[in-house]
Amino acid sequence: MMAAGTTRELWLRSISGVVLIVLMIGALVAFAQSRSAAPSSSGDLAAAKAAWEQGPSALSYETSMYFRRAAADLTETIADGASDATVYRMAVRQLEQLASLPQTSDTGSEKFEARRDLLALNRFFDTKGLYG
Repeated sequence: MMAAGTTRELWLRSISGVVLIVLMIGALVAFAQSRSAAPSSSGDLAAAKAAWEQGPSALSYETSMYFRRAAADLTETIADGASDATVYRMAVRQLEQLASLPQTSDTGSEKFEARRDLLALNRFFDTKGLYG
């Protein structure tokens, strides 16, 4: 027959082992959740698209503000590790170019470039026809 102290020691070791396993599982779950909660580029892309979509309803002198906001959001998307960074950089360049155009007295060349950029950005944001 085993002594009472030995049974208790075995029981404590068993409980300690179970507690250790539970703690390890908890740590693994917390690690997995922290990895999945890493910043996602889709949030900044959605914000950029929202700014892009608000532009047409703004007063003409405010439109460049929405272009700059969309460019900043896309820049954050790139910084967060967007897989299509080259495409995003091109969209940022086009948005910044549109934002820098004068509100009046556009030259023919500026109008042509603006039209080309607007069409390209409509494709990028999947907003066919939003900007002329």
